[in-house]
Amino acid sequence: MTQHIDLGIILLIGLIAWIIYKRTVKDNTMELKKLVILPILFLYLTYSMLTKHFVLVPTDFVTIIIGMIIGAIIGFMVSSNVNVRADHEQNLICVAGSWVNLIIVLIIVAVKFGVGYIISTNPSLSHSGVGKHVLFVLVAAATSLMIGRYLAYYLKYVNATSEHLELPDKKR
Repeated sequence: MTQHIDLGIILLIGLIAWIIYKRTVKDNTMELKKLVILPILFLYLTYSMLTKHFVLVPTDFVTIIIGMIIGAIIGFMVSSNVNVRADHEQNLICVAGSWVNLIIVLIIVAVKFGVGYIISTNPSLSHSGVGKHVLFVLVAAATSLMIGRYLAYYLKYVNATSEHLELPDKKR
């Protein structure tokens, strides 16, 4: 039996990439609480993915934490040069649009899709020692890119001079 990816899936991924591109290359003003909510959501989704596909033992969490640290450091370093404006009175942050945002989101989606595909086509890999831990590091690092990125944004927000910002109109 031949393994192939359906053309519809490729088109769907392309459409998602285009939508993300349109949202990430322009400046994005958002409430500061989103810098906390989104990483927590990604952590929850990652945890549910890992517990769905793997039987986790305590030593697995060490590997997952190492992957998270690696991803957070990379996400922080990549996002540390992004321009951030702050409105401390309204708790708003404006992050300059960048290709980095698109690349990070695509990495997260690609890793999660890829790991799911690998596990579905080779279920024994989720039980082997080295293969299982490599997948843990990949998934944890990809998820933590967002955490490091938002940590860099928050530190820039704290140190930025406050200026008046407005949330974009939701109708656009």
